[in-house]
Amino acid sequence: MIQPGYDAVADRYPEAFPTPYQTPLERHVIAAFADHVRERPLEGVVLDVGATTPS
Repeated sequence: MIQPGYDAVADRYPEAFPTPYQTPLERHVIAAFADHVRERPLEGVVLDVGATTPS
């Protein structure tokens, strides 16, 4: 589901949110998870369900 009005502000996202990570630790955890998934001989789909919380 896409929020109504997303297209109207989508062009401003890179400026407002230059990185998807809030801390270096968060970047490391995501990278470690991606490495873990790539190294396993599993079949299937990896689904990334993103959500934001109001600040």
